[in-house]
Amino acid sequence: MLISGPFAQAFDYHLPDKFQAQACVGVRVQVPFGQRNSIGIIHRFSKKSDYDPAKIKSVIAVLDDSPVIMEDIQQLCDWAATYYHHSLADILLSTLPKSLRDGGALSDLTPTYCQLTTLGAEMLTVGCVRGPKQRAALERLSAEKSLDIQLLDAAIRKKLLSKQWLAITERPMNSQCLIHKNKQHVLNSEQQSALRCITAAQQFRVFVLAGVTGSGKTEVYLQAIAHNLEQGKSALVLVPEISLTPQTLERFQSRFQTGIAILHSKLNATERAVAWVKAKTGEARIIIGTRSALFTPIPKLGIIILDEEHDSSFKQQAGFRYHARSLATVRAKLNNIPIILGSATPSLEILYNVQQRNYQLLKLIERPTGATLPLVNIVDLRSQKMMTGLTATVQQAMSVHLAAGRQVMVFLNRRGFCPALLCHQCGYSVSCPHCEVRLVLHTSQNSLNCHHCGYQQNLIQQCPKCRDDQMIRVGQGTERLAEKLEQLFPDYKVLRIDSDTTQRKHSFDVMLKQVHDNEAQILVGTQMLAKGHHFANLSMVAMLDADYGFYSNDFRALENLAQLITQVTGRAGRENIPGEVYIQTHQPKHPLLLHLLQHGYLSFADQLLSMRQQSCLPPYANLAIFCVEDQSKAKVQALLTQFVRMHASQTVEVLGPVPASMPKRAGRYRFQVMLRSTNRRALHQLLCRAVAWFRNHKNVKSIKWSLDVDPIEIT
Repeated sequence: MLISGPFAQAFDYHLPDKFQAQACVGVRVQVPFGQRNSIGIIHRFSKKSDYDPAKIKSVIAVLDDSPVIMEDIQQLCDWAATYYHHSLADILLSTLPKSLRDGGALSDLTPTYCQLTTLGAEMLTVGCVRGPKQRAALERLSAEKSLDIQLLDAAIRKKLLSKQWLAITERPMNSQCLIHKNKQHVLNSEQQSALRCITAAQQFRVFVLAGVTGSGKTEVYLQAIAHNLEQGKSALVLVPEISLTPQTLERFQSRFQTGIAILHSKLNATERAVAWVKAKTGEARIIIGTRSALFTPIPKLGIIILDEEHDSSFKQQAGFRYHARSLATVRAKLNNIPIILGSATPSLEILYNVQQRNYQLLKLIERPTGATLPLVNIVDLRSQKMMTGLTATVQQAMSVHLAAGRQVMVFLNRRGFCPALLCHQCGYSVSCPHCEVRLVLHTSQNSLNCHHCGYQQNLIQQCPKCRDDQMIRVGQGTERLAEKLEQLFPDYKVLRIDSDTTQRKHSFDVMLKQVHDNEAQILVGTQMLAKGHHFANLSMVAMLDADYGFYSNDFRALENLAQLITQVTGRAGRENIPGEVYIQTHQPKHPLLLHLLQHGYLSFADQLLSMRQQSCLPPYANLAIFCVEDQSKAKVQALLTQFVRMHASQTVEVLGPVPASMPKRAGRYRFQVMLRSTNRRALHQLLCRAVAWFRNHKNVKSIKWSLDVDPIEIT
């Protein structure tokens, strides 16, 4: 039995005879656990136990008639628990909606639908609906034809039913799978070749769809999905960011008249449960979501698509530290189906697998609209003066594009007003008392914020050290940049898009509509704007600081920088509009930067792979990192020093302990030990012993430790 909690082991329970016919692997049960009753999942059956039969407790109730966790999800979780050395119970139970984890009945989640009556449609048409909330509900029903009843406010639903403007039905309208044939979507020769390879695959195969930005990867996805739907199968589409789901959904809804379920972290518990049930029952034939959607139950799964596979958002960085790309590949193998890994900038691990002939590379070089790739201009920061982070060259180019009625994107991967507040007299900088990093000024909140632990304090006007009142603002974030651009270009609307301005639900959707409607001419943003968006009227992109990757201590920094430059530049000139890109840098002659711009990303990646091989770094070696945190620095250092001494190995390098890149966070000192080996089996054998050592150590209750297998960043 698997019980919810951070337990590494399963627990033995006696199954009474009255439950024998009902119980099976994957169903939920209620069991006594300590001083309370808990919800568990039956993992396997055995006729005998290693424990005293007299002490084994009995199952109280079996909650399901059939498994709530599908067989392939169970197998996937088993694999993940072994590979990432994480609690299987924690992984399995987290795949369920909260109501099921809490013991609720599966039947309570069976969706009931409502639809607009003829009377309701007439009232909406003639404008007789006065209440704004009622009108909004009717407009949504008019657009979507039918809606899960749980997604309507209970009070509004009651009023609409009483007026007979709403009707209840057991099945949604248009629940059958239809593919719109009214539009002709002609593929170019490269797209046709890629699609033929994908649709010909009748078993597990990994396709790497590497296409320049704007090359039509999404159209290949859509036609591959259409092929699966025609065969009665379903599709799972994973995207890296919540911000990409609205535009992906719109594109899919315009193409397929079938159930589509959306899953991401911004949904509330009810919305997630509704989507989960639609997927499990087969009502939704297409599932679109971020990394956690990977664990959605999908009968007759026929294809998995990972868009922007290189994106770091696919790696969970806390708790269960899994990579959705790896697990998606495992799930495809378990189901013996093809998987598409799409990106304009494939990760080095993926390209290595292409070299090893494990994956098949499909290239898209041309833009199907006939648009040409943008002209890239390198701006040498050493020879030009800057005003608010912009050189005169960039400002002049912006003026030209804006005057032509085009849109401009200014990219700065740093949110906030400015990254530092310094005393002009003594040089004191305001830092987080818990993390030993500088606080970031946010003028919209009139506060200084820590982007790592969430600490916040009021803006200070006087230096706490020397009492001087000349506190100067150093550096620049998106908030300050947007403010300065409004001053430089007062005749144009400036729209800032970052995680601060998109916290409210649907705020990002509203902003995207402003961009597509040309209501905003200057877009200021962070990585959120660099990922997969199609802005038809955008003709210029300015990247203000391209140097961070040249100085980072992270071995992936150059790869990430190249991916970011390629993705950012790909936003410009996507229609039949000539595009221009300006990259500001102090390293205009850097050989890798020049190679990237002259020969393209794939050639650049080949150079990086050679460098990784020489340095014995992934993908030519396997890494794992133990990070230990405690309020006592001495305790952390002593524990990890003991760990290194006790886990020395001839086949696995044990490196450290060293301070983490952020040595202190939220009041805890942080140190790391890295394990490296070219032998994956040897590494995981050592990890098994190491995890057991940590779990059984006498100080385990007072310290905080974590394991990251295949880390993508050294934190």
